[in-house]
Amino acid sequence: MKWLKRIALVFAALLVVAIALALWLLESESGARFALERAKHALADKLSYAQARGALASPLVLEGLRYRDTAAGIDISIQSIKVEYSLSGLFSRTLRVASLDIGDIDVVLTSVAPTAPAAPPPSMRSLLTPPLAL
Repeated sequence: MKWLKRIALVFAALLVVAIALALWLLESESGARFALERAKHALADKLSYAQARGALASPLVLEGLRYRDTAAGIDISIQSIKVEYSLSGLFSRTLRVASLDIGDIDVVLTSVAPTAPAAPPPSMRSLLTPPLAL
């Protein structure tokens, strides 16, 4: 019976830590910056911003936002963006945006040189030929 109490205590501690991390991520400015840095890394540093204010769960303000993908020929710069939304709808897969203010958008699309066609797949005969003479 003692081990059951210990397991329950560990589970409760893990639950408290998970809730604290979720609150930090959603309700703090440093949590929003952490999430933005993860997004930058996931996009291979194609996304950049000069300043972020606010939290993910409250009005979020980004200044100097830029998405640049030279391989796709896209360069989008936004001077400032302020978004207010409700995260409670995410449980039903709905995001309700209460307010969206965007200032000075510059979109530059450039032509991209076509990539070389992929090499044809090897033939079945070449795949089945042993590398050594028998």
